[in-house]
Amino acid sequence: MEQEARPSTILVVDDQEAMRYATSRVIRSGGYDVIEATTGLEALERAKLLPGLVVLDIHLPDLDGREVCRRLKADPVTASVPVLHLTSAYRKTEDRLSALEDGVDGYLTHPVEPRELLAQVKTLLRLTAAERESRRLTDEARRLLAEVEDSRRELLAALEDQRKAQAEVQRLNGELEQRVEERTRKLEEAIREMEAFSYSVSHDLRAPLRAIDGFSSLLTELDGEALSDEGKRLLGVIRANTRKMSNLISDLLEFSRVGRTELRVGRVDMASLARASFDENVPDEVERGRIAFECGSLAAARGDASLLRIVWSNLIGNAVKFSRGRQRPVVRISSEVHGPLATYRISDNGVGFDMAYSGKIFEVFQRLHGMTEFEGTGVGLALVHRIITRHGGDLQAVGAVEEGATITFTLPAA
Repeated sequence: MEQEARPSTILVVDDQEAMRYATSRVIRSGGYDVIEATTGLEALERAKLLPGLVVLDIHLPDLDGREVCRRLKADPVTASVPVLHLTSAYRKTEDRLSALEDGVDGYLTHPVEPRELLAQVKTLLRLTAAERESRRLTDEARRLLAEVEDSRRELLAALEDQRKAQAEVQRLNGELEQRVEERTRKLEEAIREMEAFSYSVSHDLRAPLRAIDGFSSLLTELDGEALSDEGKRLLGVIRANTRKMSNLISDLLEFSRVGRTELRVGRVDMASLARASFDENVPDEVERGRIAFECGSLAAARGDASLLRIVWSNLIGNAVKFSRGRQRPVVRISSEVHGPLATYRISDNGVGFDMAYSGKIFEVFQRLHGMTEFEGTGVGLALVHRIITRHGGDLQAVGAVEEGATITFTLPAA
């Protein structure tokens, strides 16, 4: 049986009795329950109770606090439990950066004001709760969607029996339609709730990001000459990561908006959209000349031009990004028409991907390459998939490691 989380319980790990007592007392004053551990191994065992947060000292008699954090994050049972380092050991920037790389969610250095400790605890618990609620709403939406699909299959089966018992089919049709409408209504309500929640979380996250970026910029302007080269570099890292987080929030909001936007269908010149998207993705003329961009006359499609512009921008942007390390990058676009459908292909000679992961490539946050290798938020292809399926089309990806990739999608032909 899966262990149930205890979000109001905090695990305090410190081998010094006085420090452990002081920390536990402050946390209890905030209305939280506290369990304690004095060694790293004891902490790993008690963390399996799934507390809302682990407040962890660095210097422990058996395991280093960083090792405890790494083991917690590596264990699927405790990976989602946030870890707050509370120590006097972080005197060097390298130590703090190393801790963040180990997976720590936050850190405070002694001496710590009780209000600062409680504020940090509350913030980490709130973020964890928001992530848990988002996963719950997503799972609920998927469950309801599966129920709707099951109902539609039942309806088709009932219609198949129409030749044998017309009256019975009419009765079943009425019942099934009612069930479909009710489940569809619940699905729409769940999706609206999920999108409202995502928008609220994204909106609330923007304010502290703007503050971090603004104050970092102000610090550079006012005291830039007084900062060391390393300090300037770290400020640059802070601002770069706030921009990454801001882009991620924007992509999530765009992903949510696309699901609600009413389609304005018309004839779309796909060749013009593709060429314009290439120019936007590669504004530098020298770099543009280095890339072999092959795009002939493409079949026109019926769809929403503004949404299909997003499709081309993401697909061409990926093709350029993943092939930029080649001596002669190649981006090739073609199309063909079969009956009512037009098929479009975009190929590159980039790093490609392992086909073992092709089933996840169009899911949100699924990245097949590291952030240090290629920038991105992991939302672009999920956004493309949502737009194409809303148009009634299909989307496939084929590739091989270091041999490039080909994305194929279909749309109603104009």
